[in-house]
Amino acid sequence: MKLPDFTFQLATRIEFGEGYLSHAGAEAKKLGITKAMVIADKGIIACGIVAPIEASLKAEGVDYVIYDQIVPNPRDIHCIAGAEFAREHGIDGMIAIGGGSSMDTAKAVGTLLANGGFADIRKRVYTFPKMGEKAYFIAIPTSAGTGSEVTFDAVITDTEAHEKLNILDIKIAPKVALVDPTVLKGLPEKVMASTGVDALIHALEAYISTDANLFTDAFA
Repeated sequence: MKLPDFTFQLATRIEFGEGYLSHAGAEAKKLGITKAMVIADKGIIACGIVAPIEASLKAEGVDYVIYDQIVPNPRDIHCIAGAEFAREHGIDGMIAIGGGSSMDTAKAVGTLLANGGFADIRKRVYTFPKMGEKAYFIAIPTSAGTGSEVTFDAVITDTEAHEKLNILDIKIAPKVALVDPTVLKGLPEKVMASTGVDALIHALEAYISTDANLFTDAFA
């Protein structure tokens, strides 16, 4: 099979291992983050997953604030509020814990911060040539199927037009993904099963696609 011409680029370093939640502080310090915005929904915080991350930040002397206004299918209004929260607290990095909603919110917040000002995010979709390296981002997934920890795409709901918009730029990808398999043990059985099947189906559909090739087969 002859491979087609293509471009392949990954911006995210993946760190995989049991107990890697506790590496968040060291990774933040390595990136030069002095004050982090920890982004997680109230459920993730309540179940204790954020606690070891907080402990690791404290151990490394990295200041942080928590932003928990995360909803499924992130809304533009929550992303704008998150960016304003980040500006008020002087953050210079983000740590998003959870599924796609937390990570997409972080990507949108980073976009607004890096572009300066807090203009209407509805006018800032698709590509961002001015995106800089001003808001470092660590992603920590808590389910098997999201994939958001290594992508450079965020889906944001426009609350006025009632449609979903995409932010798409390689520079919004997380710098580091901390993938800790022990997190899955604390998930409700239904969530663990559904996200596991989600990950499996993504691999299967890539493998049997009529556009599959040797390169995609290797990943599938």
